[in-house]
Amino acid sequence: MKAKSIFMACAIAMLPLMSWQAMAQAGDGAVEQYRQIEQMLALDRRCAWLPPESLERAALWSSRNERRAWLEASGRILAAELVARDIDAGVANVPCAGPQGDPVRQQVQRAAWELGAEWLIRAQALQASYRVSRLKRPEWFHGVDTLVSGEIEPAVSALRQQVPEGMVERAQDQALADASRWMLLLCRDWKAGLMYAAGTCPAVPAADKAYVAYAEAWRQAAADFQNALWALASKQPAMP
Repeated sequence: MKAKSIFMACAIAMLPLMSWQAMAQAGDGAVEQYRQIEQMLALDRRCAWLPPESLERAALWSSRNERRAWLEASGRILAAELVARDIDAGVANVPCAGPQGDPVRQQVQRAAWELGAEWLIRAQALQASYRVSRLKRPEWFHGVDTLVSGEIEPAVSALRQQVPEGMVERAQDQALADASRWMLLLCRDWKAGLMYAAGTCPAVPAADKAYVAYAEAWRQAAADFQNALWALASKQPAMP
């Protein structure tokens, strides 16, 4: 599965990394995405480029856990572990500062910010009080254990001021498409409520039945980012 990203389109200077756009053109790219994220985490362990408790670091970990879950579900986790096995040694000679290190630092920070924007929009798609008026979630979302946070909407509003017009809306379209696919696997028949009638979940496509664990990991990754947002004084990823 390609990790469709509206925000992410950068490659790390000096390191043998592909951009997410290039990986999408090449195919699934999940193993390479996983390696890139592990590489950024290794660089941050060594150089402390991201604040210890930051949305950017939370976004890297959410992305790392989601990609790993996908590789486990698709039977390629051994390949991922092999490419990430010597990741710390591979970045040992990358300078943490100076003319060579600063461009790498800036791109890692930017990539982490972009991933944070993605997870913010995904967490928004899972909110119990879904407020994107132009988009409508399927009725069966009443059978999904959704998220609750008062920080999401202000953070999305702040994000909209930092990116080109229409980018947040495109990310919302993609996040809802992804959530509609994966949350169906976690749907349970639901009882009537004040605002909706009782209902049953639609059938899961045969091709997706093996991915229940991945669907839960997708939801948990969004919840982890939401929890980081709630915990931090900064209410949106800061633009590097």
